[in-house]
Amino acid sequence: MKSLTFNLGDPNLWESLKTLDLKKSVFISPTDTVYGVGTGLGNLDGMSRLLELKKRDSRRFIVLARNLEDVVALTEIKAVHEIIVKRYWPGPITFILPAKMPQGSTIP
Repeated sequence: MKSLTFNLGDPNLWESLKTLDLKKSVFISPTDTVYGVGTGLGNLDGMSRLLELKKRDSRRFIVLARNLEDVVALTEIKAVHEIIVKRYWPGPITFILPAKMPQGSTIP
C-alpha cells in the first residue's frame, strides 16, 4: 500500500487531499494524546478497512470536522454551543454533539 506524508500545518492540506483517490485508504493522524486512525467521511470502503484493521464489528465512528460549517451541517448544534465551539476550537478539546440525521439514516 502506498504511503504519503503531509504537513498538518499546510493551509492547503484539505485541497491536496481532495486530489487523491482515497478509496479504501486509511490515515494515521497525531492528536494531543494518541495517534488516530481514520478515513474520509462517506468512504465506505475505507470504513470497512478500518473495521478490519481494528478487528471491530461496530459501525460507530468518531467524526472529525474540518470547520464550523461542517459541524453545523453534520450536527444538531444549538446557538449557545456554537458560541462555545467558535471560542475554543480549534484547540485540545472534544465536542460531543447529536448527529443531524434524516429518519432511518446514519452518518457513514
